[in-house]
Formats: sequence, structure tokens, C-alpha cells
Amino acid sequence: MSTLADLTDERMAHARDQLHWAVQVLGATCDAALERRADDSQSALLPGTVLGNAALADAITTEALPSGHRLALDPAGHRLLVVAPGVGIESDFVLAGRSLEDALGWVHARLPDLDRPPSPRDYELPDHAYGTGGAYDDADAEAIAAMCHAIRHAFELLGSIVTVHGAATALRLWPHHFDLGSILLLSPEGNPASDPCVGIGYSFGDATLTRPYFYANPYGIERRDPLPALPAGEWTTAWYGAVLECRTLDTEAAEEAVREMTARVLTFVRAAVGGTQP
Repeated sequence: MSTLADLTDERMAHARDQLHWAVQVLGATCDAALERRADDSQSALLPGTVLGNAALADAITTEALPSGHRLALDPAGHRLLVVAPGVGIESDFVLAGRSLEDALGWVHARLPDLDRPPSPRDYELPDHAYGTGGAYDDADAEAIAAMCHAIRHAFELLGSIVTVHGAATALRLWPHHFDLGSILLLSPEGNPASDPCVGIGYSFGDATLTRPYFYANPYGIERRDPLPALPAGEWTTAWYGAVLECRTLDTEAAEEAVREMTARVLTFVRAAVGGTQP
């Protein structure tokens, strides 16, 4: 199987931008079926591993809706899935050759949780034909599969960091920026909306940094220059945070580099809160 490292920037960007639009169907479904939460996490997504089907490990899914059903995106199979509790795949929708509007109409017809078709939010998303009425393109299945495999590995790598740290928000894939993210708190009583913390995650590239990268961003503290040296990655000038470009996720070296960068940024934030030098 190809990895992100095997793809040209152009192939990776095309697959990424199409998937970014495709996950809007899942996010919009969550918005329509679930109560709004203060942190907006009702629209955030989970890895296919929660579905309990090894064949869908690289899929992306909603949390369980009130009926118990989930809506999943199986990019390797180029389809949407309605997954029923205790049953498994109840119905599917082949995306190839169909529009975003077709997909939203199918979801409305198949899920018992919706009294109206889901409507994607008016996010500023990357330009792609699928987002402007064009059909889903399955021509580069290899690039799409590589992207989905990377999503699963990013969930696993970051999930292990979140688990070890303990005091953190749930790791999710966020439809708006199409990135994985969690917030590491300095204490179990911390409030991610107001207290100093570190946001960690993985982006598949965006308008600022076009190639995939892990990030660790300080929140709730004033910027203090000079910033400390990092054992891996670098402080970006695009925003207040550390980044580590990475296309090969399933290696010990990648995991160690991300752990070291995250630990250094956490130390930096703790020192800033305590008024000491990191």
C-alpha cells in the first residue's frame, strides 16, 4: 500500500481536498441529529476502528446518533455507510460519479435521525470540483487510500499521547479544518476554554503549510521570545506553535519525534504559568 510519502504534492492535495469536502456530509449529519455542544464536538468525527470491523479500520465515522446508527465514510471503497447497532452495514452509497447534493439526499432518506436533509456549514473550504456541484472522483484510488491509512495512524499515534497524558479532551477529526486535534490540560481540573493548555494534532496540509504536519500550540499564555529550542520540529512563523512535517506516521521515529516536541511545548507552557524559564 502506498503512503503519503509516495505521493506527489499534487496528488496528495487533490485527495485531501476531496476528502475534506466529503467529511462535510458527516459533520452536517451530526449537526442535524445531535444537540449542539459548547465546544462544537457534536460535529467531530472518529476513526473507523470504533466500528469493530477490521475492513473499515481506515474509515471515518460519526459518533452514535440518537437511534444508535452511525454514518461512516469508507474512502477506500468510495462510499458512505449507514452502520446499525448490532447489525453492521445497513446500506451504502457509492460516491463515484455522484454529487455532494446526491450524498446529502441519500443520507436524509436512510437515517431515521433526520427530519430534513443535512446542510453543510458555510465554511471556507479548499477549491475542489466536488464542492461546487461536480462528481466525486475515484480515479486516484491509491492516493485516497494512502490518505485514509494516514488518518488511522495519526489517530493511533496522537491517541497514545493523549492516553499517557491523561488530562485531555477527546481526540477527534474536525470537519472544518480536516485535522485531528486534542487539547492537553495542565491539570484534570483545567478548562480548555480559559486555562493555559497545549493543542496537539495532525493536519494533512492547508493554505498556510501545504504538506502534512503534526502541531503543538500553546494556548492561554503570552508569547515569550526567544522560544526554546525543540528536539524535533520547529516553531512556525505562521502562528504561535510548533510544527513537525511528517508523511510517514507508522514508525517509531515519527512517534518519538512527536512525543519529544509535545513534551517540550508542555514544559514551556508550565514554565510560563509558573513564571520560570523552561
